[in-house]
Amino acid sequence: MSEYLVNDSDLTAVASAIRTKGGTVASLTFPSGFVSAIDAIPIGGGAVMENDVNFFDYDGTLLYSYSATDALALTSLPENPTHAGLTA
Repeated sequence: MSEYLVNDSDLTAVASAIRTKGGTVASLTFPSGFVSAIDAIPIGGGAVMENDVNFFDYDGTLLYSYSATDALALTSLPENPTHAGLTA
């Protein structure tokens, strides 16, 4: 396993981001706690099922899904997702 030089503020920032995304306030140990917490973060929107043509957000959430026939009938692409601080 490789060794990485990090400081406490780096680990705190990463842990805070993981907790926010996972919707928890639990303490995380490094590195195993980080890994298991990331694995527990749900991906995908849940309401949209994968089909022939899929549009995913950068975090893996399935935003839109169309059959090949429906995709060919589209007159425009779906709206880009928006996130604070990010531009598509």
